[in-house]
Amino acid sequence: MGRLTGIDTVLLLDLDGTLYVGSQVVPGAPETVRWLRAQGLTVRFTTNTDSISPTALADRLAGPGERATHVLVADPGHGATYDDLDAAFRALRSEAQLVTTQVNRIARRDDGEHLDTGGWVRLLEHATGQTARVLGKPSPEFLTAPPNALGRGAQSALVVGDDLAADIGGGHAVGAATVLVRSGKGDRPKPGADAELDAVVDSVADLPGLLQG
Repeated sequence: MGRLTGIDTVLLLDLDGTLYVGSQVVPGAPETVRWLRAQGLTVRFTTNTDSISPTALADRLAGPGERATHVLVADPGHGATYDDLDAAFRALRSEAQLVTTQVNRIARRDDGEHLDTGGWVRLLEHATGQTARVLGKPSPEFLTAPPNALGRGAQSALVVGDDLAADIGGGHAVGAATVLVRSGKGDRPKPGADAELDAVVDSVADLPGLLQG
């Protein structure tokens, strides 16, 4: 608990699985965000959620007729096909660089668990011999940007999330305090997600009591 009492500037909140699960708001989450702000904390939201399709992103990043310089892998649930993967493979073999929004293994939606972006990234890594650059969590740059923008180090931040690898592992790696919520994916261990944390709570709604206590 000692590390949590020093959080006086930045609080980094995950979205999917922490403030909402699927399309459902976690009970007490809005009140918690208001309470955190009322305490003078700067609240920032950090998410690996992919909002548009990989095809649309590729269209934005690659000019017509120009050879692709990067392959961006986002949520395959938007409708990625073998042809998409093969085109990505061919671009990577032609010296494009592999980048991704995140490498989570599973996504939690209203009807349960689904394959997430990580498996597709690992497939392309295996096929091409490249190692993807992760732009979202647990990338250190992603998690240190909010406190750095305020002139503070990551040690002044608290990362709250439901993913042991992306949220807790990422936060721990940059020196931030971390709290795991059991909503979303945080209700059971994940393979390969061995990470140190400072506290575990059932819900983000329990955060005010934790920080006051």
